[in-house]
Amino acid sequence: MSAHSTSAVTLAPHRVGAMVLRYLYLLRSSWTRLVELVYWPAVQLFVWGFLQLYIAQNSGFFARASGVFIAAVLMWDVLFRGQLGFSVSFLEEMWSRNLSNLMISPLRPIEFVCALMIMSLVRLAIGMVPVTTLTASASRWPRSS
Repeated sequence: MSAHSTSAVTLAPHRVGAMVLRYLYLLRSSWTRLVELVYWPAVQLFVWGFLQLYIAQNSGFFARASGVFIAAVLMWDVLFRGQLGFSVSFLEEMWSRNLSNLMISPLRPIEFVCALMIMSLVRLAIGMVPVTTLTASASRWPRSS
């Protein structure tokens, strides 16, 4: 075996950066994609938050247990949004029939996967930072007793 075939897989950051930049251009070109990234987490927050406020009016074990349940549901939504960001970025390549062009380019599969993971984190941040800010500001509001 040659020394080249036994070497570790190398990652070219400029290729990963180019793919991330491509996906950022896709996001920036459509305001509906950006609104959708914020809209659904906000809807989840309002639905589960209002349900928690309704349940919290009852003091007891079930009211406290429901808070844990709703926190788990919101954490599940964060994980779901992360997975969705990865999948949608990949599916955009399939829908635009660009995957074959990427596979014949010098882009390695590991670089493609790294770019998809980075874009998943970017999409997650775009969706969750405004919702987290909204939650922090709403938690400071005075509650009527």
